[in-house]
Amino acid sequence: MNHYAFLGLRPDHFTFPFVYKACVGIGDFSCFGCNLHSWVGSSILDFYAKGGNLIDARRMFSEMSFRDTVVWNSMISGYTRAGFSMDSRTIPSILSACGREGDLLRGKEVHGRVVQNIELKNDVAVGNALIDMYAKCGCLDNS
Repeated sequence: MNHYAFLGLRPDHFTFPFVYKACVGIGDFSCFGCNLHSWVGSSILDFYAKGGNLIDARRMFSEMSFRDTVVWNSMISGYTRAGFSMDSRTIPSILSACGREGDLLRGKEVHGRVVQNIELKNDVAVGNALIDMYAKCGCLDNS
């Protein structure tokens, strides 16, 4: 889909029904059609998160079978915008998601917040999560 956005073409609500019909017509039930569904779901989740509707954003997030970096970032940004602070229970989960998705940049941003907070800097679970995140992102020296 992003390829067409570069050409100035953007899919809209008229486009999707025809694309899904085409996927069914060629017997593509697992590849492009599911990716398209994931893309639409990511957009809806982002809409909810940016609008402050974290209940529906969380519901969408929980129902997604595939959560890429965009989805995780939408949820994290939504919670941050709503005033939720990161603590010793949320940091390991966020770092785990960063490591799983290979999102080194986001992991380093979280690490920066950890360094600025004395309580988090000395937390064993947070330290272990940092080691794991860096290792999964291929930065063994940092790990």
